[in-house]
Amino acid sequence: KWDKWDFHTKLSRCSKKLSKSGDVLIVVSSKNVRGGVAKVFGGRCAIVEAIDGEVFYRTARKIDAVQAGNALSLLNEVAQMLFTKTGVGEWLTEKGVKKKRKESDRLVSVRLSEAVEIYEKTPTPIAFFQCLKELEGLPNVSLLWHDQFHSLKSAIEIAKAKEMSVCDAMVEVRNRIRAMGRHLRPFSVGTTLVTKGLEFDHVVVVD
Repeated sequence: KWDKWDFHTKLSRCSKKLSKSGDVLIVVSSKNVRGGVAKVFGGRCAIVEAIDGEVFYRTARKIDAVQAGNALSLLNEVAQMLFTKTGVGEWLTEKGVKKKRKESDRLVSVRLSEAVEIYEKTPTPIAFFQCLKELEGLPNVSLLWHDQFHSLKSAIEIAKAKEMSVCDAMVEVRNRIRAMGRHLRPFSVGTTLVTKGLEFDHVVVVD
């Protein structure tokens, strides 16, 4: 019988040992399992996506089209995609920031609460990303999709500066990355398709 815990333990030990002598790429067969593998490393393992991955533009279009009625729902959706889902669930729901009983938890989440309140009243792209930034620093919340997170940040900043849509700005960001090349983290996970042509010191092939 397949033991998920045993598999994760072996994968973690193997990859950490290899990382002492260079960068490590973990290759999986399906996009659906990338997030699960990335979670094994608590945010230190970044998900690799194709430079022109549709998810970058789909998220940008949703931010452009957001309205007050679905603002919090979209924030929760994107947060659960970018970060560990269980970690996000400790602090955020589709209705806003979770009310905490512990005084220490309330103090830690006060900046997130303020950011979400501003975003709910005025759901601008800048306010949206400010919520993500505040969420990133909370306990048990680990960033898994580094490329998407930083591309969103750049696209939103460009959109504001040039008075253009976030989607159009995202096209500019991804084109720039295509021309300059991308910097991958020491731990990365992706499929054979999206990692073709990339170089790593070590490769762990799963399944």
